[in-house]
Amino acid sequence: MNGASPKKSQSFQPQALFEKLFEFSPDAIVVTNQDGRITNTNAQVERAFGYTREELLGQPVEILIPERFRNLHPKHRSGYTHDPRVRLGVFNHVSMYFSDVVWTGLSTQNVRQGFEGRVSQEELRHYWSVISPASYLKQMQGRETRNLLVWARHDSTFLPVYSQQVLESFRQLRLPHQVFTLPCGHYTTGQFPFNLIDGLAMCRFAARWL
Repeated sequence: MNGASPKKSQSFQPQALFEKLFEFSPDAIVVTNQDGRITNTNAQVERAFGYTREELLGQPVEILIPERFRNLHPKHRSGYTHDPRVRLGVFNHVSMYFSDVVWTGLSTQNVRQGFEGRVSQEELRHYWSVISPASYLKQMQGRETRNLLVWARHDSTFLPVYSQQVLESFRQLRLPHQVFTLPCGHYTTGQFPFNLIDGLAMCRFAARWL
């Protein structure tokens, strides 16, 4: 041994990893925008449908659906976020980004430790945006859906500021909503009597609007 320090391993690049997982997935993956236009595909789509990626980009996703079903699909697609049968929503312990809660939560410290030094909190928001309310709130505008927002005022892990961001977004977007504030912390809401208070608030809200 010559005493020289080993070379540092190549820095972790989460975006590059994500792109490789996307491209080489064994399943065909099609990404569309809100209008149903194709914005990205992986290699498996080309093998499954016979179109090149360049041919698909910008096309309506219905191009990949059997012709006899194409006329019906746009209605079904829009119904995913605008189904008139959905008359109310309950957001229990709300936050704009799922990643924020994981980043500060006591029971998820091991997740943050695995990411620290490799992925920042802001990057994790981007990667997990697909499962976060921040990506979908604007799609709720113009609907008559009634919403109940439940949050806990006293918390050192599920930080109240994350819930307050949701409340402010609902106000700015003028989405119909009511707010119920629990006088406890996030983890305490699963304990008596706060679990009963939480459940009663949700049941009363549903009984009123259903």
